[in-house]
Amino acid sequence: MTTDPLREQLLQTCARFLEAEGVPRLGGRMFGVALIAGGALSLDELAARAGASKASASSNARLLERLGLIEKVSLAGERKDHYRFAKEGVAAPLAVLRTRIDALRELYALASRPESAAPPSVRNGLRLDLSFLDHLRESQEDLTRQWQERTRGFTDSFSAGRPAS
Repeated sequence: MTTDPLREQLLQTCARFLEAEGVPRLGGRMFGVALIAGGALSLDELAARAGASKASASSNARLLERLGLIEKVSLAGERKDHYRFAKEGVAAPLAVLRTRIDALRELYALASRPESAAPPSVRNGLRLDLSFLDHLRESQEDLTRQWQERTRGFTDSFSAGRPAS
């Protein structure tokens, strides 16, 4: 474990953030390690920096990879798999947010249908909320697209040139 209070605060914040999305706290800590590592780390390094056993780190690394938060990379001359913060950066956490917005939208859409048990006044309120969720989703897509255009080229050169610390 780390003795740097700021680093530990970051790892704990990542753990709480991802725990709200169903990721084990260890997975959140590993995401935090990858976020600030500055490059690819072996599973052993990732586990050690997150304070985990290799077995726990392995299953959490697979989960984080599946979520698009970290990516597996091969390093020349190395047989071990290495992981790094996904070069898409903030796009993966935003995809999690989109999923949550879509799930909430589906719930509100069902509850606002005329045949639902909700009174008309509640259904009207839910339809207004649906409109907001649609606007939020469209705005997020537009902002993501604008950000990708704005940072095109920067992301690849940035993540490719990040040395491991």
